[in-house]
Amino acid sequence: MSHNPRTASPRSINARPSRSRLLSLLSWVATVTLTATAVKGQTCEPHWSDEFPNAGLNSFVRAITDFDDGSGQGPALYIGGHFSQGEVQVLNHVARLDSANGWASLGEGVDGVVRVLTTFDDGLGNGEALYAGGSFTKADGASVSSIAKWDGQTWSPLGEGTDGFVDSLAVFDDGSGPALYVGGYFSTAGGASANNIARWNGQTWSALGGGTDTLVRALAVFDDGSGPALYAGGSFTEACDISANHIAKWDGQTWSPLGAGINGSVYALTVFDDGSGDALFASGSFDQAGGIAASNIAKWDGESWSPVGGGTDGLTDDLCVFDDGSGSALYAGGFFEEAGNMQVRGIARWDGESWSPLGHGVYDSAWVLAVYDDGSEIGPVLCVGGSISIAGFLPAGNFAQWDGNEWSTAGGGLVNYGFTAAWALATVEEGLGLESGLYVGGNFKTAGGVEAASIARWDGESFSSVGGGIDDTVLAMAVFDEDGTGSSLFAGGGFSTAGGKEINSVARWNGNSWSQLGGGISGVVYALTVLDDSAANGPALYAGGTISQVEGNPVNRIAKWDGTEWSDVGGGTNDWVYSLTAFDDGSGAGSALYAGGRFTMAGGVDANFIAKWDGVQWSPLGSGMDSTVRAMAAYDDGTGLALYAGGYFATAGGVEANGIAKWDGKEWSALPGGGISGPGFPSVQTLAVFDDGISSRPALYIGGRFEAAGGIDANHLVRWDGKMWSPLTDGLEVGFSGQPPTALAMEVFDDGSGYGPALFVTGDFLIAGGISSQHIAKWIVCVDIIPGDLDGDGSVGVKDLLILLGNWGPCADCNDCIADLDDDCTVGVADLLILLGNWG
Repeated sequence: MSHNPRTASPRSINARPSRSRLLSLLSWVATVTLTATAVKGQTCEPHWSDEFPNAGLNSFVRAITDFDDGSGQGPALYIGGHFSQGEVQVLNHVARLDSANGWASLGEGVDGVVRVLTTFDDGLGNGEALYAGGSFTKADGASVSSIAKWDGQTWSPLGEGTDGFVDSLAVFDDGSGPALYVGGYFSTAGGASANNIARWNGQTWSALGGGTDTLVRALAVFDDGSGPALYAGGSFTEACDISANHIAKWDGQTWSPLGAGINGSVYALTVFDDGSGDALFASGSFDQAGGIAASNIAKWDGESWSPVGGGTDGLTDDLCVFDDGSGSALYAGGFFEEAGNMQVRGIARWDGESWSPLGHGVYDSAWVLAVYDDGSEIGPVLCVGGSISIAGFLPAGNFAQWDGNEWSTAGGGLVNYGFTAAWALATVEEGLGLESGLYVGGNFKTAGGVEAASIARWDGESFSSVGGGIDDTVLAMAVFDEDGTGSSLFAGGGFSTAGGKEINSVARWNGNSWSQLGGGISGVVYALTVLDDSAANGPALYAGGTISQVEGNPVNRIAKWDGTEWSDVGGGTNDWVYSLTAFDDGSGAGSALYAGGRFTMAGGVDANFIAKWDGVQWSPLGSGMDSTVRAMAAYDDGTGLALYAGGYFATAGGVEANGIAKWDGKEWSALPGGGISGPGFPSVQTLAVFDDGISSRPALYIGGRFEAAGGIDANHLVRWDGKMWSPLTDGLEVGFSGQPPTALAMEVFDDGSGYGPALFVTGDFLIAGGISSQHIAKWIVCVDIIPGDLDGDGSVGVKDLLILLGNWGPCADCNDCIADLDDDCTVGVADLLILLGNWG
């Protein structure tokens, strides 16, 4: 049971014991307090949270099947592919998934891609086992050759295996008993010649005549009326020197073609009765079958080929028969947008007469389909794997399930169609008239499995959407009370609608609806900040970016909203503004607006990449930088408050600074250790000040794209306390398409988890500190919570005592009982002693 002194609500103080009972109790407590031992808060090392894992698997799925390993837990789903991790578990290309236990590894897994899975009983008395084929050389650390057997406990080789990769498996009885047939791209099996297809009977390998002239991608058993036979599809054009265009039949003795065959690669084969009897369906990348037009999918009835309802408009990787409750249908998955001229996106259903979509389909490619029934009341579901980031509108992490009506996935962090990143964070505190929480902006479609287009709210337990979302990227956010009646959340970016309303580039969220600010803005907004300066007649919201017009009037990249109208800011800048902040340089003039970007002039004055607006005029900060400024923050390193700037620059004020520099109001200086470094164009993209309790003063956290900072390894994140640099436990890993990641925004927020304030980081990464974190991560520094500090003020005193007494007696909810310090579901004497033992 966890207690959260910052958020839990005690029962009414009016429910406390009577005054006489209270005095008697306190008198007794006074006699025992001297012997009470203080119970100290639990300590922990700073660490990354595992709350925002990748939804599902961290790379592509190629194989799915079900298997009962004999452990008594019944059948489970087994999945193979390119992946190495599922959420937070190491899986190494093959994994077990069941509804009770989630993902589990199969020993140490294998060391390469698993392309196909099937089950087979080799007749040796050990029952059915799971067989995995692909391109790997080790399973559980032992040598294997592209194929291995899992008996539920250990992996074992199949003799000498094959000398090339395995891409297809099927069980077939050619009259001599069931055997495992193996297709792929190889020339030997068990050390003997076997061209791309071979037979394993449980003890020995044998060839199928002369095999094929190249890759066998698919295998299936089908009876065309002359008895069951094995059918093979792939890239080949010959089978045992017989012309067989991409598909052929093996009857146990000889190969034969299927008419004129198919004019392109066959990726999948399956048997389906469309109402006219069982037929063999083939899919892949082709436009003819048997010499007639057939777009990527075709039907063989034993005598001739025919098209399947217009086929699909792209590669069709797999086929599967599934009954969603309305009757069996053929399901096709691949990389396509249409089936039979119907918009379907990646997956489609063929009922024998017409094609239909599965909800909103998948993005971007369904490579493998399989039916699985876990025995629950849900019944059978269609499992879909591949290169899938979205199923319906949910984050899929390369794996999803369709129950006939809707998609389900594993949830996760932030997910978009393709490139995903979160660019902005803002904290809304209690009492501002808005739902409190951490607001996240970026380019994503879902957050934690919830539809939340480009903006979402995190409340410490789950994400929620914000007013129907925004139609394009959110790049900046700020909280601002423009008229004294309560704060609103302002979002800026490159969008044109918010909450379904036409709103350009800056939108206001008042807790109920989105609205535009005056006549709106033309251009992309990269930065928002609030400034109250003496010359501005009160607080105002400032926006910077590529802005060219406000209220129909021209402006240059920066504009001011006073709650009523937009206006120009001193002539603006001559190029884009990326960052805005308010800072008091100690000169006695109060706070001023500071702008950073890629400009070289502000208000007609030379100002290299950074400038100051005092409400009347622009001025440079010394000689500025030699390249773009992306982030700014005010921080006191122990020598007084200064402005820190980060970006792509190498020098600041002519001093070598390498991405991060300090402005004390008079001159620039570099941070000790040489700033940041890394390949390509290292940069600082975000800065945040965080009183993490580690040092005697708050620290400056620096994020971006870099490999080292201050001479130490720091993967894209680093902490500077004014004296020392320190990394954040392995930092960030895995950016878009395998590129180095970037930290794009940071915000300090206490989400009520009991650890106190934490640092939230967003960007385009998938791993933080070695933990799966899908574009958002949480850095916990473990500030101790003192048992008995029920009001969360850092000390134990009278207020805490009154809260405890107000909750005296049995807890109404054992999981949310603020004063139950000993976790016995009752607030009593033992809890009182703990509180008094920590008094002060």
